[in-house]
Amino acid sequence: MEIAGIENQELVIAHFGQWPAFHDAEIVSILFERAEQGYWPVISLKIYTVGGFDRKTSTAAKHCLIELLFAGVQDHELAGFNHQNVVFSIDFTKVGNLIMCDIEPCYGVSGYIAAERVVVESVSLLDGNPRPLL
Repeated sequence: MEIAGIENQELVIAHFGQWPAFHDAEIVSILFERAEQGYWPVISLKIYTVGGFDRKTSTAAKHCLIELLFAGVQDHELAGFNHQNVVFSIDFTKVGNLIMCDIEPCYGVSGYIAAERVVVESVSLLDGNPRPLL
């Protein structure tokens, strides 16, 4: 399933076989930056998650770190970030010219981000360290 408007989403889909719900994923980093160009700020989320299936080697799920960049952030509300930020789900919807990201918590951070663009910056497979501290 494709998520409308998310750039480079094929990197995540290649790992999981589809766009995930991020159930039991953990947000390990949130970075707020002022925009270098334009007016609206930028938010970067790093999400640790397990999933996917390597069709070539028939091996099971792998640990990975997904970095999402939200550019042109016009509104946000994020609360409760602490030592462990496990999410129930991360949902994306297109509303007008914005992409809405809703973070439903299990424990820790919750909230939403409304941005003009969402870009998958990277999907890094993690070997030997399933709990990265960044």
